[in-house]
Amino acid sequence: MELDCTEDERPFSSLKLMQRKQDEDAANTELRMQTQFESALRSVEEHKEHLRQTVERMEKCKEDFKEYLKIKDVNKQLAVKKAKHDRHLAHQKQEHLYDLREETEDLVKLKERLEKRVWKYELYHHCMDKVVVASKRDALQVMSRYNTLMMARDNLRLTTHQNQEIIQTARSNLAIVTGESNDAIMQLNSRVAQLQRALDEAQQNRVHWENTWARIQKTAAEKTMLFGQIRMATLNLYRNVCRKSRFCQAFPVDPEDSSGQLEKVEIFITEWMSALKLKASNTS
Repeated sequence: MELDCTEDERPFSSLKLMQRKQDEDAANTELRMQTQFESALRSVEEHKEHLRQTVERMEKCKEDFKEYLKIKDVNKQLAVKKAKHDRHLAHQKQEHLYDLREETEDLVKLKERLEKRVWKYELYHHCMDKVVVASKRDALQVMSRYNTLMMARDNLRLTTHQNQEIIQTARSNLAIVTGESNDAIMQLNSRVAQLQRALDEAQQNRVHWENTWARIQKTAAEKTMLFGQIRMATLNLYRNVCRKSRFCQAFPVDPEDSSGQLEKVEIFITEWMSALKLKASNTS
């Protein structure tokens, strides 16, 4: 009787051992899946950190580009200020030219007045000669008066000659200043045109780099999302294959190794296709 009870309990003990072994296998599998999930999670965090660093670098590049645009704006403002200063100088020279022209006109008018005065004194000289002849005064008095008139005439001639030299000098200076002003105006117009072209090129470069930066940001975001989707799809496909393939379970691949996962999936598909062909040939 006692021997019979022991033989009845043996199957239950074997079942308990098998159940315990299955529970241990399930716990080991769950622990291994949890470890793989944690490893994948760490990989995602590392990839997230890498993306954050990339974004920081791109932000730094963006700040550098903004600084470059600020420098361009400062250079543009300096160029505009210089052009305004040059135009102001040209305006001052033009005003000086107008002043010289007015001074020249005044000198010409002075010359005309002096010539009229000389002509009037010539008349006085002739008139005095006639008066002396008519009145028959003393020769000494007449000579004294004559000498006085001659000195006045010589002084008037000298003054006229000096005024003519002043007029000639003023005309020469006016021609020189006019030529210099025209040259300065041409140079300033050329400089303004060059600065305007440089400003247009700077604005075009700014628009070009802003568009390039926007395209870079959009491309980087799209590639990052596509890369993440591909890795997740590969990992899901690999896990589905591992549930059905003993080979994958016996030789697992790191969750971060997408290439190894694809190789395992390819091996599974090849074996599965071979099995289907073999089954089809046996059935036929």
